[in-house]
Amino acid sequence: MKTVAFSDVYVDENSEWKLLAGLLDSKHTNVLHRLNEHMFTEERVSVYLAMRDTFTKYGVLDLRGLKLHLQGEVPGELLAQQVSNITTVYDDCIRLAVKREAKAKADELYELAKQFSPNDGDLMRTLTFNPIGAREDSSLTQGAVQFLGNLHAKVAKHYRFASTGMPWLDARMAGEWKPKSFVVIAAGPGAGKTSLVANSMLNMALQKDNQGNPDPTGSLFFSLEMPTTDLYTKWVADLLSIDSRKISTAKLSAEEVSSIEDTVVMLQQLPMYVIDNGKITLHEMIKEIREHVAQHNVRVVFVDYIQIVNHSPSGSKNSDLGEVSTLLKAIAKELDITVVVLSQMNRNGQGLDAIRDSGEIAQVADVVIMLTPEDTSSEVRSVEVDFLKNRYSLIGKTAVLFNGPYQRFTGSDR
Repeated sequence: MKTVAFSDVYVDENSEWKLLAGLLDSKHTNVLHRLNEHMFTEERVSVYLAMRDTFTKYGVLDLRGLKLHLQGEVPGELLAQQVSNITTVYDDCIRLAVKREAKAKADELYELAKQFSPNDGDLMRTLTFNPIGAREDSSLTQGAVQFLGNLHAKVAKHYRFASTGMPWLDARMAGEWKPKSFVVIAAGPGAGKTSLVANSMLNMALQKDNQGNPDPTGSLFFSLEMPTTDLYTKWVADLLSIDSRKISTAKLSAEEVSSIEDTVVMLQQLPMYVIDNGKITLHEMIKEIREHVAQHNVRVVFVDYIQIVNHSPSGSKNSDLGEVSTLLKAIAKELDITVVVLSQMNRNGQGLDAIRDSGEIAQVADVVIMLTPEDTSSEVRSVEVDFLKNRYSLIGKTAVLFNGPYQRFTGSDR
């Protein structure tokens, strides 16, 4: 009968090297602090420890820093690996490490069982398993690296703010649509909440850096009710200062039509993306968000509007909207983006209770903004913007102007 070696059952050198190689990809450094030395064997232990120390000291994991911590050459086995799915490799290494730990503990218990009266301390130690990896990174290192990186980038004027495109809104949002945040904009019909989002998308896409070079911020808009053509009307009216009603009724001069055609061509080249599908499910939305962030570097996602998102597993409107909010906030944190949802209002609600159908939406939100027009009969009207909740700056009210014909929000001083 052939004897199976310990290493054949409990050790997979190739998987260990693949897992370590995967950490060299900057997208996977968050995995680093979910690992520990018990997941590796032989020389892979020292390589893992060197990688951990390199990242902790320098905030990045590269071959130069790794070579310094190894005090020698980087193993060729590490450089030769290609990793397509680090999660699968991680799970394989976890499974084998648990087997090794169980086998070692079984051997210790076997030896203790031979004793007439085993020591209680030895028994307790043997029954205590070493931690083998974690599903989440609970260390402070990743956050510290990001915090200091953002701080130094801001000091050096290299930080990429995801500016809202509107100075009056930036002033209340600490300068930008904050990454990892969930923002709610609530308003009644005709208050201009969709126009506000359209303004932000366009202004972000047209932003320039300090040298005057194009420096756009990409955005994705889920239009669950309004057709994309209506968004074009808002963008064209804003850019060309043509009355949106003239565009809708086509009461235009030949010169205006020509300008609109040129503008539509230009708009298609901007990093603005629209999914016009009222039936799209929440999980399909999350899939699209992931793909647009990965493929188009989208940094802000807008949803119009949250009460009609297709998601009703429980049949309870309040509970289902709470889950929609929770999952959208989770994807914002995971992908380091901002998710902004538009919301309808209850007629009789006050403050945060005015958000229609679910108080859980406001509880989950980092920022809640309410828009209230002062005179809906006026074409250019003042709109009260009330920051009911704001984790990043002051709460309270400010006033802005909404130019209805041009579908444009401006600060009240303009």
